[in-house]
Amino acid sequence: MSKSQHKIVLSDELWMLINERAVLEETTASGLCDYVIQHYLSLAPEERPRIQLRQVHEHGGMRSLYIDKASWAKLRALKVQEKRPISAIIEQQMRLYLGLAI
Repeated sequence: MSKSQHKIVLSDELWMLINERAVLEETTASGLCDYVIQHYLSLAPEERPRIQLRQVHEHGGMRSLYIDKASWAKLRALKVQEKRPISAIIEQQMRLYLGLAI
């Protein structure tokens, strides 16, 4: 798997919790996000959670993630289909993974 660096906006709260969870799972924040993204992309459209988040509302910042290049290409196509930014897709899926409110 070839990975590339991408900048996305994630809320400060979520970023802190992603990093905490990554330590517990003995991986990196990028590794954890990549895992969740790959799972989301592997689901059939009718199996995916309904779209609840169209943009990142909370205070947040630019975060660097190293994501599998093939997954990133699929995310770019998905953002057009779902009519929302990649940041919102990742924010929603990571919140669901961590059991946070959306």
